Order: sequence, then structure tokens, then C-alpha cells
Amino acid sequence: MHHFLTRCHVFLKNIYPLDRWEAVHDFNPDIPYPDELISSGKWPEVGEYLSRLDTKVDYELSAYIFNGTIRDDRTVEEVANGVE
Repeated sequence: MHHFLTRCHVFLKNIYPLDRWEAVHDFNPDIPYPDELISSGKWPEVGEYLSRLDTKVDYELSAYIFNGTIRDDRTVEEVANGVE
């Protein structure tokens, strides 16, 4: 049972960044998003793409995608579009 719960936790921990990543990409198509890799279930490649994304976007956007953190006075759309 412990193994099952661990796998569920890992799955949930990783699915939310994908949702956030897609959301910021919807606001700003210039943010790279591997739709085809995700659709075809190529998860190792998605993971590699996501790890490289951290070096291509600013800290605030990276923090939102990876951790779901965003300042109270900001919207996701502002962060995605680099609005100060």
C-alpha cells in the first residue's frame, strides 16, 4: 500500500506543473510547451524538456510552473506575459 501511495503522490506532484505550464503557454504561446510529447505520453522526454525550461524563463514564471507560487498582487496572465 505504501508503494501505491508514494506513486500517487509523485503523479499528483508532477501533473500540476503540467497544468500550470499549459496555462501559461495559453496566455503566452512564446513560452515553450511540448504538446506533442505530452499527448503521445513520452514522459522521459517531457521531463527533460521541463528541466531545460527552467533556464529559458525568468524566476517568477519558473516558480509558478514548478511550485505553484505566485505573488498575491500578480495574476498568472501577468507572469506569463512578463508584465511587471
